[in-house]
Amino acid sequence: MGIKRVWICEKEEAERKKILRVLKASQWFQGETLGFVSEKQARSRVLDVRSMPDLIFMSTEFGQNGGIYAAQKIAENWGEIPVIFMSEEVREVEQIFEADPAYFLKKPIQPECLQAALEWGRQHCREKRRKDAVVVMGKGGLHRILCSRLQYVESHRRVATFAGEGQSYSVYMKLDELEEILPEKFLRCHKSYLVNMDFIRKFTMENVYLFSGQKIPVSRGKYRKAREKYLNYLSGSSRKEG
Repeated sequence: MGIKRVWICEKEEAERKKILRVLKASQWFQGETLGFVSEKQARSRVLDVRSMPDLIFMSTEFGQNGGIYAAQKIAENWGEIPVIFMSEEVREVEQIFEADPAYFLKKPIQPECLQAALEWGRQHCREKRRKDAVVVMGKGGLHRILCSRLQYVESHRRVATFAGEGQSYSVYMKLDELEEILPEKFLRCHKSYLVNMDFIRKFTMENVYLFSGQKIPVSRGKYRKAREKYLNYLSGSSRKEG
């Protein structure tokens, strides 16, 4: 799975352009970049889950209190996101590892070093996606959802309802967006449903039956692909891929 969204927090235009060139040429980059020249710009996106990055390039000089502080504030909202710090000062290397995981590039950045940093970021993005929690925006702020307890998600008129362990709550979010950030064990069996395959008791052409007794519809157009994914999951191949 490739990197879908990258933040570049860097005031120097020349360095931003170097990063953009490498990203555009990379086979692992399949999405969008958001560039920020001030901490205020970045803060305006921190509460928007749709802007959540897979990887951040962060200048240590970024923001009033420095890039290390800015990265820590981002992590408070979204949890662990791989950060590639950039600086002219080698002495800052020890400090950057207060933000974990972190990588370091010395300015002026060399293209071959950028390639290595991007490969590091790709590996850490994959590890992050394997973790059993996602962050979504709901009433009152951001919510961290433990996927192991989430049985299914139902969507109706752009309102996604999360159901699990006798509890449910809703957020305004498209199911397509959720499908991108939820772990591979979530199955799209219908345009309005994502189901955690750990909770499936029985799979038929018409419905998925959960251990809780809940019945989830299976659409005709999604049956074949959903069935194949479920069989792969039962065989263990999906789990091995993360």
